Order: sequence, then structure tokens, then C-alpha cells
Amino acid sequence: MWTGPTARRFAEDLGARRVRLRQAARALAGALEDELRSVPAKVSPSAARH
Repeated sequence: MWTGPTARRFAEDLGARRVRLRQAARALAGALEDELRSVPAKVSPSAARH
């Protein structure tokens, strides 16, 4: 088992990185959902060819 101040700092850094990763993933998912909402659900065949 790894203990001591270096281990604690590593664990704290890892936890902070997890938080930032979750925030970035939520922001990305939100941006994708916004983009999907901005396009029509259906398009005509001629519009789909362009």
C-alpha cells in the first residue's frame, strides 16, 4: 500500500482530474444535444442528397 504525503497528493490530483473530466463530458454531451435539437428531425429526400 502506498501511503504518505506523496500518495495523498497523487490521490487528490487524481480526484480533481476526475471532476474536470466529468465536467468536460457533461459540457460535451450538452453541446451535442443542443446541436441535435437545432437540426430538423426529418428532411426531404432532395435535402438529404445535398
